[in-house]
Amino acid sequence: ALELTPVTDPVISKVGGNAMLEIKPHGVLATVVWTFSPAAIPVVSWTETNPVIGAGYENRVTLNTATGSVELRSVNLSDAGVYTFQGTTFTSGREAFNGSVTLKVYEPITNVNVKPSLAQPIANQALKLTCEVLGSQTVSSRLWLKDDGPEQVSITGPDQAVLNSSVTFTCSAKSLPPCNYTWYFNETETAQSSQYNIASVSNADRGSYTCVAWNSVTGRNTSAVKEFNVTGEFIGFVREIFLPGYHPLISRNVKCVCNTEECCWSNQMHV
Repeated sequence: ALELTPVTDPVISKVGGNAMLEIKPHGVLATVVWTFSPAAIPVVSWTETNPVIGAGYENRVTLNTATGSVELRSVNLSDAGVYTFQGTTFTSGREAFNGSVTLKVYEPITNVNVKPSLAQPIANQALKLTCEVLGSQTVSSRLWLKDDGPEQVSITGPDQAVLNSSVTFTCSAKSLPPCNYTWYFNETETAQSSQYNIASVSNADRGSYTCVAWNSVTGRNTSAVKEFNVTGEFIGFVREIFLPGYHPLISRNVKCVCNTEECCWSNQMHV
């Protein structure tokens, strides 16, 4: 007989849940018999007629007559163990197959409690934490989580930029679990993301940018502030100023006007 490997082994279920004991034999199914080891208790059998359900499995077992798979409903702790199957299929002729699948059943875990070794923990001294639960006597795994922060919030990005350029500010913080970020510009909320982008800088973008980092588990928040300035677009150096039709007199005042937002004046005398 062909040794057939089940689709999933072991199958894990909780008390009160449903378990699928799934197999995929080759060819067209002709017969199949499921038993519960080690006493070979009949679960369900089929020989091209109506399935025969074993005692104690009435209204709890459904057989898929196309594949031979079994669904066991309302699982209880006594259902845990090894289920064996054997059957035949039509291929070029009749071909026999057999195999087994293990069902593991667990009670739902409730009342999870973390118990410290000291009622009042002391800084810089050892502390033991014990995870206690009600439910299955055997707990397959435990995952420890430590919630902390946010701390050390900072904003990276330029302190100033020229008109029409693009700018990105990035906010970061130490936090477990990762925190959420909210941006404020001059005390008005503007975005909710770790990054704040300005596609084209204008004079209206001058001001204070505040990033607030918030941990939804610890309920704590903290913030950082960046002052941002906008400078005019660099045009170039003006080497000489010509005043057509006007001849300044020595020791007399002359007024020169620059038609850009920011100018830097320099007076150099050449003989």
